[in-house]
Amino acid sequence: ILLPGARLIQKFGTSEFGVVPAKTRPDDGRFIELDERKVGIKVVDGMLHVRAPTAMIGYLGEDEPSVVEGWICTGDNVEIDGRWMRILGRQSEIINVGGEKGYPAEIEDVIRELPEVREVVVRGDPHPLLGKVTAARIRTADGADAAELRKTVRKHCSARLARYKVPVKIELTEN
Repeated sequence: ILLPGARLIQKFGTSEFGVVPAKTRPDDGRFIELDERKVGIKVVDGMLHVRAPTAMIGYLGEDEPSVVEGWICTGDNVEIDGRWMRILGRQSEIINVGGEKGYPAEIEDVIRELPEVREVVVRGDPHPLLGKVTAARIRTADGADAAELRKTVRKHCSARLARYKVPVKIELTEN
């Protein structure tokens, strides 16, 4: 809406090997296809591994090699659909609620569907029994009723997500 003529494209890159050209799947912008002429890809236990001619050979002073036979583990959990790949999130970002695991991006996407939400960031907050609970910080649209929005977010998330992914803590801000 702010940039009506803008065309957004996705890219994939890391500091370990640079940026790789990617195409976005026309029917679902969450999926990309990496240019395999520029980079090799493989998925091991849901984790993306990449081999590129521009890749580093390792980290200085590391005990275990981060590059094995030319392959770098990116730390990204992915879903594969034919030649298309969807990045679910970084392994380090997973919110572990009593052994059930969720990615902040998935929860953020659901909350962002609400018209009262301008921006949202989801994280795991410590919990003494469950390990973590899902927490959301939401920047609201002007004039949104805080108590009503908390109820709306929980109801909307409950209808779309597993129970452990529904935010227990919701912080609202207009800034």
